[in-house]
Amino acid sequence: MGNNRNYEELYRNFYRDLYNNSVPNYANQELKYYINSRKKRLEMLNLKEEHDIDSDNSGIHSSNNKFSEIVGISKYNSKNYYSCFNRTKKYINEGKVIYKKKERIYFFETIYDILDKPNKSNFLYNCPNCGAPSELKELEADGCKYCGTKFIMDDLFPRVSNYYTMLDMNVSLEDRKKFMIKCGFLSGIVLTTWFYFSNNESIPNIVAKIISIIIVFAITYLVGTFIGAMLSFNNMLLKTIKSISINSDIISINQSSKDEINKTLKQYNLNLEYEYFESKVLSLIRNILLNDDRNSLPQNNIKDLDKRFDNLVDIVYRQVMKLKDISVIDNKIVINMYVYLNNDYFIDGKIVNKNDCLLVTMRHNNDYKIDTEFLLSAVNCKNCGGSFDATHQKKCPYCGTPYDLEKDDWVVDNIQY
Repeated sequence: MGNNRNYEELYRNFYRDLYNNSVPNYANQELKYYINSRKKRLEMLNLKEEHDIDSDNSGIHSSNNKFSEIVGISKYNSKNYYSCFNRTKKYINEGKVIYKKKERIYFFETIYDILDKPNKSNFLYNCPNCGAPSELKELEADGCKYCGTKFIMDDLFPRVSNYYTMLDMNVSLEDRKKFMIKCGFLSGIVLTTWFYFSNNESIPNIVAKIISIIIVFAITYLVGTFIGAMLSFNNMLLKTIKSISINSDIISINQSSKDEINKTLKQYNLNLEYEYFESKVLSLIRNILLNDDRNSLPQNNIKDLDKRFDNLVDIVYRQVMKLKDISVIDNKIVINMYVYLNNDYFIDGKIVNKNDCLLVTMRHNNDYKIDTEFLLSAVNCKNCGGSFDATHQKKCPYCGTPYDLEKDDWVVDNIQY
């Protein structure tokens, strides 16, 4: 994928806009629909959300997997980018802060781009403004034939197709350093002040006083930093113990779970990497559970969803999912997964934070190869060939044929506690 620096800047702009309560321009149609759906959920519950981001110097990283190269897709290429930072999340109800929590998270984004410049005369693309299909040359020259909006290639690509957050179970080295420095300065200032007033008369020479103060401050600063390091270590130990107690349900589920999922996917001829599959499962859960118009979603085939999910306002991934079982029924692959999440609910005027283990049932028609670059906002009707945005419609707008998502992607049959 092109210039890494450009993608890193796009990555930053996306999460900054998102946490400023704006719909990021770089989000594709499907993701914009989800972000707006979640905004509507918060508005319906009379909630406002605010975030303070404290980025550190850990930098932006990218996964080694380029999903399109895995399956040989020629149209798009995508890659995961992520970084780790402190986030203070606040919920406001009727002008009052009802919940405030500081947590360290990993923020993941999937960014996709065109591999090569396409032949604009036959490259169909859904208008980012209204979702209608048009040839790229029409969007650049005359604008969308439905809404009139004009776009050029650089306006359309690259795009962010997915994002999710994941709790960092470790104690930040940056936080420990800051704590040590604070301890050093505090002890230096306090003890140096005490030394000055205690020995003010016994050291009459002003130069000697200044030298003494500098020496005392330097020594007490070093001693304070050392004490801070010890306290920081104890604090880290306490946080680790607390983390183990809070996450006792997932401690035993480690790398073996990831290896098992990878092995199983290959066993059933699903040429997918764990990172792609993990991102897909989280995207499906989020899009369905945080959408009040979920019955219009083609990826949702749940007959009776638990009403408690109607009060769900945010989902944070806890780094673990575990395969329960996998089977083939009528040549359809059916997967049952346990997914471990940290969820926020709005219940009786309060935010309730809970660790949830959700059992997710999803299926795919094994007669059709999974396209890891598949975009729900740009599907092709299997009957008439028309391209349309299937983000929230289950029928082709041209010929009326029901759209069967399981031929292109995954469909969710159940999500339960």
